[in-house]
Amino acid sequence: MTSPGPCARWRLVYDDSCAVCQVATAAVVLVDRRAVVVPCGLGRPEANELVASVPSVARSRSMHLVAPDGRVFSAGAACVQLCRLLPGFGGLGRLGGAAPDVAERVYAWALGHRVGLSGWLPTWLGRWARSVIGMRDGAG
Repeated sequence: MTSPGPCARWRLVYDDSCAVCQVATAAVVLVDRRAVVVPCGLGRPEANELVASVPSVARSRSMHLVAPDGRVFSAGAACVQLCRLLPGFGGLGRLGGAAPDVAERVYAWALGHRVGLSGWLPTWLGRWARSVIGMRDGAG
């Protein structure tokens, strides 16, 4: 996959009520120095438009990465695409692309444990994550 042009924006639709999801999204924003990825919380009306092709039952079960051309990547496939987009993570993206079943299993494990993992995160980290995300998406 080639690098997107300077005006190409990918939308990362994430569960904005999940602390682990917020921290992971904030990490993406920080690593994404080219500002290619714009976060959009599932609680926002725009998110439903972005992931309209995803069955409503599946929307809150994973994150979704929406390409500038409208293609939607979900769960492990979204992680693989993100790695390909982010500076320094291309090798991980190639590895995940070569073993998509592994990427999906790792994502499924994280999804199944996110409530427990969220309990370990200090409240200040959630505030920090929301602040970082807000700098990129303007919804702060």
